[in-house]
Amino acid sequence: MKNIIIAGLGTMGNYYAHNAFTLKDEFQFSSIVGADINFDKCRKLQDAYPEMTVYHIVDNGGFRKAENGIIGTAPNMASIVQEHRASGLIGATHTNNHLSVIKDTLSATNQNGLPLIRNVLQEKPFGLFEDDTQAFIDIVKAIDDKDIKFSLNSILMFSDIWKATDDFLGDYPNIIRKASFCVYGKDRTQDTRPAHEGVFGTEGTHAIDILRGRGRLKQDIDITESTLTYGDISNDTDIPYICEMRGFSNSGAFLDLEMSLAFDKNYRYVDHHLTNSTNNQEMLMRLTFDHQGEDSMYIYDVATGNIMAEKSVPSNTKLANSMRATFTDSTDYEPYTLTRTISLRSILSKLKSDSTIIKTKDAPIIKPPTLAI
Repeated sequence: MKNIIIAGLGTMGNYYAHNAFTLKDEFQFSSIVGADINFDKCRKLQDAYPEMTVYHIVDNGGFRKAENGIIGTAPNMASIVQEHRASGLIGATHTNNHLSVIKDTLSATNQNGLPLIRNVLQEKPFGLFEDDTQAFIDIVKAIDDKDIKFSLNSILMFSDIWKATDDFLGDYPNIIRKASFCVYGKDRTQDTRPAHEGVFGTEGTHAIDILRGRGRLKQDIDITESTLTYGDISNDTDIPYICEMRGFSNSGAFLDLEMSLAFDKNYRYVDHHLTNSTNNQEMLMRLTFDHQGEDSMYIYDVATGNIMAEKSVPSNTKLANSMRATFTDSTDYEPYTLTRTISLRSILSKLKSDSTIIKTKDAPIIKPPTLAI
């Protein structure tokens, strides 16, 4: 049995708490502890889950144990880890606190000097945009050196649709990927929430992930050219709201990616153009995400237009699957590893540093993607 801590009790913290209690027996959680620097968030979650142990983090404050529905206080995360001998961490705090929270929790050790925390599920972006590169490197090294099971919750990578793609490709061992086209974005021009890092923020990095793929579809990205368009989105000024990128995969497939925060509607899909080298049959595999509550796969015979295979799965299983990948020994769900996280960080860094920059002064013009839809 495991004791886990959910750090950050906002929207995502609530989702994690719901899944933790709903699937408590499957995950073998004996105790679920929550912590936040915002007392109102602590109170809201304590009211929603009376059996949950909740702490309000107060800088320079003393430690008062939470019990019997009474919210406790703690000066830091390490003291909570020690008190509850927690072995699992779900990091769902504000972006600015991701690295410091992990550093704090890992400082709580056993008698042998090893961190009590052995499993970490971390919300994005986890240092993907950190200017302090050394702080990111230090955390990565600490996780790596202490053999801690880590997973970044890049949520689309935990869709059950990847099982369907693996099953299909398993029947066609001689498939060659010729090209992949990805479109990802939405209309955020009237959204008043902060657009952290613009198109690369909480939404945009998913595009890179579904283009890279998972399982049998997994491919590395070598960027050959890219363009970033900067402008004003709602309350944010001079942020990248369009990204167009071209390159090749490690297998030689041509890659094209278009992201935007000024599309006419939501788009979340990737097209893979495939050829069966056995008979030269050309196929199109389209994957769509979060469309009418489902993630879907469609395989078309290009010559006839006929559907060769199709599969749809519920969209709402991804968060639970990310927890399965981190806190259970299930082989059905792989963690989003540190290696993959570092690779994603490198791609984002290259896009930000090497892209051709276009600056606009006017409000973005809302339009559909230029890639085939």
